[in-house]
Amino acid sequence: MGLLEIRSRRHATDIIVNIAKELDLTLPPASGSATLPRNWQDIADFRLFISHISQHKDKATRLKRCLHPYAIDGFVAHEDIYPTLEWQQEIERALYAMNAFLAIHTPGFSQSVWTQQEIGFAVARGVKIISLKMGEDPTGFISKHQALPRRSRTAEQIAQEIDAILTTDESTREKLEAAKKIKGLIASDDAIPF
Repeated sequence: MGLLEIRSRRHATDIIVNIAKELDLTLPPASGSATLPRNWQDIADFRLFISHISQHKDKATRLKRCLHPYAIDGFVAHEDIYPTLEWQQEIERALYAMNAFLAIHTPGFSQSVWTQQEIGFAVARGVKIISLKMGEDPTGFISKHQALPRRSRTAEQIAQEIDAILTTDESTREKLEAAKKIKGLIASDDAIPF
């Protein structure tokens, strides 16, 4: 995606926000509605929020790196918040901007106030939620869906399965395919010389 296209999309978002205001529609708070977190600015990848506890940030970071070849850019708070930026605001921006949500259920995940709030945000937004079971079962609202078990699989194998889930899900397929086309991972219809 070129810079001109990114600016055009931001302009379109501004127009939509102005129309919503004129119609007195309720918008999410300004801190998250129009501004992307810094690591997602000027990228065209599919945006996946990766919820984790700080003790296991290494697992979240490793999985993020393994998802990158699939045009999936993960937001890992412990990695992606730039120095001097307000960390809570960046997390909120990522939650507003995410295309899907991944919860890494390591021991202690369900006891974290922060991860539970992130899950609540994802549930309220209605985005695709994937629970990765790594020692703890999902609890609360997201426990009704089958979790993705880690078993003895590598991060690369799990990333491949997450890509397959997002590729086949009706709510995420289109955005992920668009990101892959921009990255050249999927041939664009325009590229067919016929």
